[in-house]
Amino acid sequence: SINGNFLHSRRFLSYHPEDRFKDYSLLYYDKKNNLHALIPGVLREAEGKKIFVSHPGSTYGGIVLDKKMCSAKHVQIIINELEHYLKDAAFDAIDLRVPPSFMWKQDASLVEYLLLLNGYQESAELTTYIDYSCYKENVLSNFSQGKRTNVNNCLKHGLVCRRLNSRSHVDALHDLLVDNLKKFNAKPVHSKDELWD
Repeated sequence: SINGNFLHSRRFLSYHPEDRFKDYSLLYYDKKNNLHALIPGVLREAEGKKIFVSHPGSTYGGIVLDKKMCSAKHVQIIINELEHYLKDAAFDAIDLRVPPSFMWKQDASLVEYLLLLNGYQESAELTTYIDYSCYKENVLSNFSQGKRTNVNNCLKHGLVCRRLNSRSHVDALHDLLVDNLKKFNAKPVHSKDELWD
């Protein structure tokens, strides 16, 4: 695909308990039965409406495209088929979270444009990434003085970055997350068991 990764895989999405989401993921095949697109999603019911939502068990979903389908004609056909199928299934709305453009192997603007052209509304989410290929070998030297000071203070206080290899470490991390999120009246996305798995 031009925009799929492990977050779209069934293996990743299936780690959630079976009763958490009502899966409604869709596959798009051509007339020769070749898979050309997939759309991971679930049914969400809100205020008496059926909404097809990009799988909430993942950071994003959207339409995952075979590179052969990356043309305006093919993307438009897939959007039409998606809308037709969901309308026949009595859905009232669609909420797609398209992968951020830096995750695409090809330019994402065609899909984004066609979604806007078809009446989809864009909503902005904060997405941050660092392209380390442009960084100097001494990564810390790329940071501002304030960030370098923060990192050095963390190191002085013994902060280390390491893999959590025991259940007690995972549980301690989860307890810390719970305490920190209380001030925002929020809870961690994953349970202790899910983090350990």
